[in-house]
Amino acid sequence: MTLMKIKSQLEVPIIEARYITQTFGKATEVLKNISFTIEKPTILSVVGANRAGKSTLIKIMLGLISPTNGNVKVLGYNPYLKQTDFLKKVGFISGQKRILSNDLSARRSIIGNALFYDLSLTQIQERLDNLSILFKVNHKLDQLVRTLSLGEIIKLEIINSIIHKPKIVFLDEPSIGLDFDSHETIINLLKQLHEIEQVTIVLTSHYMRDIKALSKQILVLENGLQLYNGDFNNLPKNTSLLNNYLDSLNKEIVKYS
Repeated sequence: MTLMKIKSQLEVPIIEARYITQTFGKATEVLKNISFTIEKPTILSVVGANRAGKSTLIKIMLGLISPTNGNVKVLGYNPYLKQTDFLKKVGFISGQKRILSNDLSARRSIIGNALFYDLSLTQIQERLDNLSILFKVNHKLDQLVRTLSLGEIIKLEIINSIIHKPKIVFLDEPSIGLDFDSHETIINLLKQLHEIEQVTIVLTSHYMRDIKALSKQILVLENGLQLYNGDFNNLPKNTSLLNNYLDSLNKEIVKYS
């Protein structure tokens, strides 16, 4: 392999989205010309009111649906092709859909899912032991999932999604329904995960404290339109239109807090 090819591979953006438009039916445009890039590991919050297009954008980046127009590359892959190498480099957590089986112990469910990634049982067990200690659920691994608290299940769902050491993890409303203490714990664990493993996190949330605590980069959507993309700390410097929108969003978010 030539030096030029190696350099080209190293410079592939983590996410590169160009003019993504998503239309359902004949006229409903859920996303309209969304463009953004993630060059290096970061935490991106995708923010917007209900029906802003947040979850649709996540589904496109995961390859669950193909955009009507435009294109997206994740780690250099077209997600919609669902190539095995791509699937081994991403993780996904949804606050409204569980992956772990209620009728199995957490350990058996996670190990069963992890076998998809061609890891040996030794590799899986070592990784599971380390993560369960970090997340303080090592004493819960052999309990049936249905007997665990919501906070414990979310921690184990996160472990399940990162057992294979993905480069990027997508989280769609991961902390919905959690009490305050569990919520804070999950946020701190996500920070640690990003810092320790340099994993990119793409997050949607209705909790402003999530967004403020985690975000390095923020993408603001309104009715499928992109209002802002950039450094979270630069938000107050932007237009009054954007600030007025964020104020209204904050009021909606309060309902979920």
